[in-house]
Amino acid sequence: MPEDPEAFARAVRRGRPDRGGTAKYLAICRDVTEAIESGRLAPGSPLPSQKEMADHFGVTVMTLRQALGVLSDQGLLRVEHGRGTFVARRPYRLPIDVLTSFRASVEARGSTMGTQILSAEVVPAPPGVPVRMGLATDQVFALTRLRTVDAVPFVYTMSLLPVEIGTALRIDEVGGASLYDALAEQLGLRVDRAVETFHATAMATDAAAALGRSAGSPALVSSRITFTAEGVAVVDDRAIMPGDAVEISTERRVHDLPLQLVPTSRPDGDGAVGPS
Repeated sequence: MPEDPEAFARAVRRGRPDRGGTAKYLAICRDVTEAIESGRLAPGSPLPSQKEMADHFGVTVMTLRQALGVLSDQGLLRVEHGRGTFVARRPYRLPIDVLTSFRASVEARGSTMGTQILSAEVVPAPPGVPVRMGLATDQVFALTRLRTVDAVPFVYTMSLLPVEIGTALRIDEVGGASLYDALAEQLGLRVDRAVETFHATAMATDAAAALGRSAGSPALVSSRITFTAEGVAVVDDRAIMPGDAVEISTERRVHDLPLQLVPTSRPDGDGAVGPS
């Protein structure tokens, strides 16, 4: 639901006219930015319709859209066609130089991680998965989850496991812990390394519906295969995150090996923070 125009008017205080001739759209940017930084407009909150906001500022819709474009480019607002305009949430920074669960990264920031199990079943393995995981069968156990951060939908994840591992898990206990923890505590399988790649995509309908975003909106996909110390592939993850919700980071030093472009037919390199 769009924000109540009266509540928006109380949150966004129009500044005094600038005698220096500041363009109207820049004045709007200044007033909305101040409301966001002061906390009067909370992250994730919807804004009124463009016409209602234009009326509040006393400008045309075209001028209002110019301001929204600037604020969107600055990462302060998120404009979704067909859904409205929202205050952007501060993106999570995911370090890629350590192997840990996504839950651990979220909780280290002081936020609360939640998990909703959407499905857990044996299904035909997608093309390439049996070879990639070294499976002797063409079936896998597929665990689909919606991960939330502070009760806000954040990651749509499908985790593929060997059938004998997936069916042995007590799925009702996975929702309250990371999948890595569940594998270690329930089955004695401890992850040792992972191969992970990231790529940008347009969000598909099912993921968009679960994440409360528009189909086709930008998304970041993490594809990760996780192994035990014995080299057994235990999880093939595919996690979809809103493109404006995460940032990928790492630390590099002068004497590190230089980055090199490699073919994308097979991911290379040890993994980092991911969905499990």
